[in-house]
Amino acid sequence: MNKIATLLLSLVSLSAASQDYRDLQIMNIWSQSHNPAKIGLYGVDASVARGLARYEYGDRLTPNDAQKLWGAGIGTEGVKQFGSLALQGAFSYESKWMEGACGSMSTVPGYYPVDIYEFTPGKKELQDYSLSGGIDKALGENWEIGVLASYKSQNYSKRKDLRHTTYYMSMEVTPGILYHRDELRLGATYSFLRNTQSIAAEELGISSGVYYAFLDKGAGFGNYDIWDNSSLHLKASGVSGFPTEENGHRLAFQLGWSDRIYGDVSASYRKGRNGGKQKIWFDFSGYELSSSIALRFGESYLRAEYSFRRKDNLENILEDVTQNGITITHNYGSLSVDSRQNNDVTLSWTTLSHKGFMINASATYEDEKELVSIKYPFLYSRHIQSAGARLSGRYDISKFRIGVECGFRKGWSDENEWKSSEIQTSDSPYRLDEYNNHLMAFRLGPFVDARVILRYTLPWGMYLEYNACYNSVKDLHRWGHTIGIGYNF
Repeated sequence: MNKIATLLLSLVSLSAASQDYRDLQIMNIWSQSHNPAKIGLYGVDASVARGLARYEYGDRLTPNDAQKLWGAGIGTEGVKQFGSLALQGAFSYESKWMEGACGSMSTVPGYYPVDIYEFTPGKKELQDYSLSGGIDKALGENWEIGVLASYKSQNYSKRKDLRHTTYYMSMEVTPGILYHRDELRLGATYSFLRNTQSIAAEELGISSGVYYAFLDKGAGFGNYDIWDNSSLHLKASGVSGFPTEENGHRLAFQLGWSDRIYGDVSASYRKGRNGGKQKIWFDFSGYELSSSIALRFGESYLRAEYSFRRKDNLENILEDVTQNGITITHNYGSLSVDSRQNNDVTLSWTTLSHKGFMINASATYEDEKELVSIKYPFLYSRHIQSAGARLSGRYDISKFRIGVECGFRKGWSDENEWKSSEIQTSDSPYRLDEYNNHLMAFRLGPFVDARVILRYTLPWGMYLEYNACYNSVKDLHRWGHTIGIGYNF
């Protein structure tokens, strides 16, 4: 990995232009595309290298936040043209140290259908690595082919009380082709997607306390028990930790006209599981349909995006049977425990002027419907809607840049619970109300955030930057400060 990172850094550092890399992403309406053949459309070279340090403190807006967080990281990204060959690469690393942290043991809370929470606040550390590289080659006058690969790794650990170590990895490989003639551009891509996560928990030494954990199967319903109980799967015989894996495929098509119109449609399918060897506790699958369009009007850009996602989770009924000294796990079938679908819409307008100012305004709407049925005959449904708006702007005055951002989001929910039959039972499924209420308070808001950014440009494309941010949900408040140094080249 170090050799690959060094190679990408070397390729990026070949650029000698002073074009702002982030501005270049805005100006190229194909930048949002998955197609690696877009790299040749940039037409100029641009690179940036950054280093930062951050500090956050205040209330825990979600159950997964830390009371205090320190972070430091470095990163670089850029694009370089070599005649008919174009390269694009990026690399970043950040380490975060947290105090008073608990909640989800996952590095990506909420992504997988099943999650595990712990409840003893302590110190945690998260290391985040990401690496990507793409190449585009022109074939004659009308065709371009390319390939783009990205890799991300996260290490998450807690070293006190109920300790856990979480390893997460995701990767994507995308070959693509682009046909262009005069103003017309047509593209197509295929992507292979894969991610894995492993959560290993342990308790060291002798303690007078008993540590509990919670297995969330959806909407806060699940199993609450001592962490090494078999119902939580953290300490299962023959399986190391709580492993999860997901594989997927995506097919996308792009259409463009000059540098003024861009549109795409894509469809993806993913399938995953929790468990290992003979013990596969959950099987989940899902698909996504998405589309986007971008229009350019002089120095202004209008972008619209829509996506529909669905994910279903099945719990397998397993039993260990021992015969003649050999233990075999039998799967007697599956039960649907959670089904979720999302509709997301985003609309944004950006004006990037050569006179030194940039303005961006965006609006979002999210709709989520979830049906949970972890215990017969009880059914639970939840419908969450949220709408938000964001406004940001910046202005360059000589060597100074002043930027501001502010955002607002409000949500609404509707919940129903019923029985699918007249069977009389009082043993309803367990719900972790405290955690669920805290998380729902964050999702429903009202959520407000604001940020102020100050930058001073030094000679040779270097700059110093400071930003302060504030976040609030109802009566919870959180602040953050970040200082950084960068180099556009």
